[in-house]
Parts: sequence; structure tokens; C-alpha cells
Amino acid sequence: MIVLIIGLVIFFGIHLVPVTGVKSSLIERMGEKKYQSIFSIISLIIFSLFFIFYKKRFPFLVFIQIF
Repeated sequence: MIVLIIGLVIFFGIHLVPVTGVKSSLIERMGEKKYQSIFSIISLIIFSLFFIFYKKRFPFLVFIQIF
């Protein structure tokens, strides 16, 4: 459950960045490409946290077929 809560806090936190106006100052400081890269990495971390929670909560529903 703690993994889900951490994922949700990060998810809503990262989506508040463009709304609050911090985005423009971050782009000025880092550059647009670096900002997009960091935003994408954080999004992947959030996705993996949700997947880990889902896998722990419903292990019988997670099935990854390699071939």
C-alpha cells in the first residue's frame, strides 16, 4: 500500500508542475530537452511503482508473455 501512496504523491506532484508556473522557470534554468528528459524519467518511475503495486496486490492477474 505504501508503494501506491508514494506513486500517487509523485504522480500528482509532477502534474502540478505545469499548472503552478514552475515549468517555465525550470525550462529557463535547465533547457527544454533536459526538462522533458527528467519529466519522462519521473513518469517512468511512477509507472513502475504502479506496476509493482499492482503486481503485489493482484499477482494472479499479471502475466507477461515473452514470446
